[in-house]
Amino acid sequence: MANDDISLKPLLLGDVPSAAISLCVGAACAAAQRGLTAASGVDWASVAADIGDKIVDMFDIPLVGMMIGAWRDLRELADCADSNKHSPDESISLSLVDHDLEASFEPHLDITISGLPTLRVNFEIIAEIELHGIEVTIQGGMIRAMRLGSCQAAARVMCEGAVIFERSSRKLALPGEIVLPQSHSGGPPG
Repeated sequence: MANDDISLKPLLLGDVPSAAISLCVGAACAAAQRGLTAASGVDWASVAADIGDKIVDMFDIPLVGMMIGAWRDLRELADCADSNKHSPDESISLSLVDHDLEASFEPHLDITISGLPTLRVNFEIIAEIELHGIEVTIQGGMIRAMRLGSCQAAARVMCEGAVIFERSSRKLALPGEIVLPQSHSGGPPG
């Protein structure tokens, strides 16, 4: 693989993403109808199509960014990225212990129907990912590439505090190397 824009979308939405998207659209439309009671005569079917496009975008969460963000405080990575200990040309392969990541995202949709105040519909996406067989390549203080043996994910999606769906993926083998065209710092945020 040659980029770092791998999304959590397939892990979060599953093999039939349209089913999960439909559940989210239904919840968002119901919340909008409750909040916009003065919006009589609205064609909610056409509004739902627009909402569906925004919901698909809402799940575009970068997997690599999530992992690297969680790894910022790992002492081993900081040591390998330390320019006082390693020359800029030195390439270091570091195996990381298998571990779990959990992240929570709080996207929202702002729904505007002409002549009415904008209504905000709040979502929460909770992602849990088990990572196995992780190896990163660090050079010049930056993570340049990574390999993942396998991963498994679980997700819970809520709209306005109510659970819309929960799902778990099967264990997925992830062969190959992810080369990061934009290097990511291996040390703590500076």
